[in-house]
Amino acid sequence: MKNLSSLLIIVIISIAIGVVKISDENFGKKGNYGVIDWDNFGYYMYLPAYFIHDDIKIQDPEWVHSAQRKYDLSSSFYQAHYIENGNRVIQYTSGMALLYSPAFVTGHFIAKVTSFPADGFSKPYQFAILIQSLILVFLGLYFLRKLSLSFFNEKLTTVIILIICLGTNYFQISSANTSSPHVYLFCFYACLLYLVYLWHNTPKVKYSFLIGLLSALMILSRANELLFLLIPLLWVGGKFNSLKEKLSFLLKNKVHLLVIALPLFLFGVIQPIYWNYVTGDWLFDSYTNEDFKLLNPYLTEYLFSYKKGWLLYTPIIILGITGLVALFKKKRQIASLLIIFLIVNVWVLSSWDCWWYADSFSQRSIVQAYPIFVLPFGYLLKSKFSSSKLGLSITSFVFLSLIVLNLFQTWQFSNYIIHPSRMTKEYYWNIFGLTDKNEANRKLLDIDRSINYLPETLPNKHKLIYTESFEDQGERELKVDDYSFKEEGNLVLSKISPRSRALKYAFRDISDTTYSYVICRIRFKSEFEAKENPFGIEFNMIDASNGKNYYHSYRGVENISWFEKGSWSSMDLVVIPPFMRNKEDSIQLNLILKGNEPVLIDNMSIEVLDPSIHPKVEQEVYYTDYHTVIKGDWSKPGIMTLGKGYELIDTAHQYSSTLTLPVKKLKERRTVEFDINMNLQHNYSGALVVVSVDNTGGNTFYKSYPLTRVREGWIKQRYTFNLPKDLPNKDLNLKAYLWNRSKEPVLIRDLKVSIY
Repeated sequence: MKNLSSLLIIVIISIAIGVVKISDENFGKKGNYGVIDWDNFGYYMYLPAYFIHDDIKIQDPEWVHSAQRKYDLSSSFYQAHYIENGNRVIQYTSGMALLYSPAFVTGHFIAKVTSFPADGFSKPYQFAILIQSLILVFLGLYFLRKLSLSFFNEKLTTVIILIICLGTNYFQISSANTSSPHVYLFCFYACLLYLVYLWHNTPKVKYSFLIGLLSALMILSRANELLFLLIPLLWVGGKFNSLKEKLSFLLKNKVHLLVIALPLFLFGVIQPIYWNYVTGDWLFDSYTNEDFKLLNPYLTEYLFSYKKGWLLYTPIIILGITGLVALFKKKRQIASLLIIFLIVNVWVLSSWDCWWYADSFSQRSIVQAYPIFVLPFGYLLKSKFSSSKLGLSITSFVFLSLIVLNLFQTWQFSNYIIHPSRMTKEYYWNIFGLTDKNEANRKLLDIDRSINYLPETLPNKHKLIYTESFEDQGERELKVDDYSFKEEGNLVLSKISPRSRALKYAFRDISDTTYSYVICRIRFKSEFEAKENPFGIEFNMIDASNGKNYYHSYRGVENISWFEKGSWSSMDLVVIPPFMRNKEDSIQLNLILKGNEPVLIDNMSIEVLDPSIHPKVEQEVYYTDYHTVIKGDWSKPGIMTLGKGYELIDTAHQYSSTLTLPVKKLKERRTVEFDINMNLQHNYSGALVVVSVDNTGGNTFYKSYPLTRVREGWIKQRYTFNLPKDLPNKDLNLKAYLWNRSKEPVLIRDLKVSIY
C-alpha cells in the first residue's frame, strides 16, 4: 500500500469531486444536473442540433428555447448568434461535442428504450455525460500520477497531486463544472505530457499518433490549445540531447510526422466545414461580441486583480513559478520550454476581452495547463533548500498554509462569500477569513451590473445628455379652443425604417466613475397589441478598438404591463454599462421596431446618474416633459393635453409647472438657463419666463423675459438668468416657471432648467 499511496489519493479525490457535485443543492433542480448548461450547453449543442432536430443551422430556435425553459439550461440564448443569411452560428468550436458524443449516444439509446424524452437533454443524457466526465477526472489524475512517477518517487508524487488538486482552483472547477472543457483538457494535458515523455525515451509510432490525435481534439475544443504543440515540438530529453538530433530522427522516420499530421488535418477541417455550411465562409469569427487584444493584453488584471487575479486567488502557483528556477538548474531545456509555454499561454489567455472569464473562482481558463507544474513543484520540493530539516519545515508550512487558504476560499466561493464576478479590494480584505456573509460588507462589492431599475437612493450626479421631441417631423394642424396650432410631429418607426438614428457617446465623456445608470425614456403610441407589433429601446456597448458590440440590453412594450393600444404612454430602459474593455468604449442607444406596423414616438431622452462625488460638478439639470419628472420638484408635471405631453397655459391656467429648488443646493452656481419647447399663437403672447428667489417675506430676486415667436410651429428657446452672488444665507427657494398674462394660449412641450 505504501507504493500505492498516490493511487489511493487520486481515487479519494475523484470520489470527493463526484460527491461534492451531486450534493450541490441545485443538483437536479428543474431537471438540470449541471453538466450541459450555460457555456457547456453551447459546446454540446452540435449533437442534438444535428442528430435529433436536423437543424445544425438553427434556423428554428424554438427547440433550443424549449430545452432552456424545460431544463433551466441558461437564462438566455447567448451560445449562438444570428447572422445575415438567417442562420445561427454556434459560438463555440465543435471539439467538446465530439468528446461528449459517446455519452450522447449512450444517453440517446437509454432514452429510446425507456420512457424518458429522447430530446438530447433529459436525465439519461445528462447522467451519461456526468459519469463520463467523472471518469475523465479520474483518468486525468491517473496520468498526472504516471507523469510524476516518471520523475519522482511515490511519496513526492502523492504530495504533488495534493498540491495541484487541493492547492489550486482545480478542485473547485472539477466539482462545480465537472463536464467543462477545462476538466476534459486537464486530462488531455496530463496524458499528452506523459506521452511526450514516453516518445522521447522510446519514439514509437503509436505514441506519435496518440500525440497527434489528442492534440487535434484539444485544439478543436479550444483553439488556444494550439499552443500546446510547443511542448512536443521543443521538448528535449531521453534519446535526444538536442533539437537537432530530434529533427534528424524525424526526417529519417517521416512516418512519425505523418501520423501526427494526419489527425491534426482531419480534425482541423471539421470546424471550417461547419462554418462554411452555416455562414458561407471557411473562416468565421463566431465570437461576434468578444475579441482578443493580442497586442494589448490584460496581463496585470489577469494575474493580480481583486476581481479575478490568478496569482492573488491561487497564490500556490507562485511557488510553482519559483520551482521553474529549481527545474532550470537540473533540466535547463525543459525548464526553458515550460517558461516559454507559460508566458505565451498567459499572454494569450489574458488577451481575451472578458479576461475574468465570467463567474468562476480564480482564473478557470488556465486550469487545464496545471499538469505542466508537476516538474516545477517536484524539483522545488527536491531542491537543496528543502533537503535540510529547517528548509523542509518552512517549505511544508508554506505549502500547507496555501492549501488550507485555497480550500477555505473555495468554501467561501461555494457559499457566495467570495463573489464570482464583483470582487473589489475593499471587499476582499473585509471578508478575509469570514465564515458568513456580512450585509454591510456586501456594499463594498462592485456594482451589480445586471440590474435594470433605479436604486431607492439615487446616485449623486445627474446629467441629461439628450432630449428630442421630433417636433419637425410631420407637423399637422391642432385645434385648441378657438385657436389653431401646429401640432408637434413624431418619429415614425415603420417596416421601411424600423430603427431610429443610433445615439453614441464615449463613456468617459458622460461619466467620471467606473459605472453609471443610463436611463432612456420614450413616449409612444401604437394602434396594435404589444405582442402583435413589438418595439422598444436598445442599448449596446461598443468596443472602441474594433467596433464590436460586446453587451446588449433591450426593453420593449412586450415587457411592460401598462401598454394600451391607441393611447400615448411612456416607457424607459435602465441599464448599467458592463465592465468596460477599454476607457474609450462607447454606449449606443436607439429605438427598434420588431413588428411590421408603424409606431409613433413623441419624445426621447437619455440621462446619466452616477455616484461621482467630484466637488466641482459644473452643472445640475432639472427637466420635465410632462410624462416623467427626470429631476426636480415640479408642481404639476402630469398635466396632459389632447393625449400628448402638452401643457396649456391660458386664462384658466396662468402658471406652468413650476420648479422649486432650495437655494442652499445651488452652492456656487449662479447662472440659470431656462430652456422651453413651446408653440405660440402670435409673435408676442404676453407670456413671460420667470426665475425668482423668494421666501415667505417676499422676493429676494426676480427676473423675467417675454416669449416671442420667431417662426410658426414648435420652437425651442433658451433664456439666461444671472443670480446675485450675495444671496442671503437663509431657507430661500429658487422658482422657475412660465407666466401667461394674456388671453392667448401657449402650449409647452417640455421645460429644462440648467444651473451652472
